Amino acid sequence: NTVSGANPANPSNAANGPTAATPRVGAEPANPATGGTPAQNDGIPAENKVQLTWTGAKEGRVGQIVKLEVQLESANPLRALPFQLTYDNTQFEIISLEEGDFFNQSGKGAFNHVIDKASGRVSIGAAASDAAGAKGKARVLTIQIKPLKEEAEASIQIIGVSPIGTNKTLYPPAVPITHVMNIAP
Repeated sequence: NTVSGANPANPSNAANGPTAATPRVGAEPANPATGGTPAQNDGIPAENKVQLTWTGAKEGRVGQIVKLEVQLESANPLRALPFQLTYDNTQFEIISLEEGDFFNQSGKGAFNHVIDKASGRVSIGAAASDAAGAKGKARVLTIQIKPLKEEAEASIQIIGVSPIGTNKTLYPPAVPITHVMNIAP
């Protein structure tokens, strides 16, 4: 017997929801050592993964601008890193986004972003202009946000990451990568 709407080839579609073989995004406990990224043991060598972590204030006040940074770490050269953020547009207003140092290691990088205030999403593209790419650990983004209302656990998240390596496949970190703030009146 199959459950209505279930795909027998994919038991995760059953009425009871995902099985242990199909983890839900965000279902794993957060690992504070990696900026909220769940700990993973997926068999991919660490040097083939990129890591993103949030740094910045854990507390803010309504109406006062808060600066957050996203740090990028990669043992292998990256040519580009498109990624996407999401936020609750009733909790925060995005004031500015600024390119970090990661892709500017050779003096030049490319940086573009689009803020969709209505949906609370930000699409970002950062790239090295040098064909050799960039590697190491450095800031890839500085974002200034203004809290709009009191909230015990307001958050901004990285929800999509697509690292582009120069000479090999590099794997993204688990998402979402969440920065949580307590917003006081």
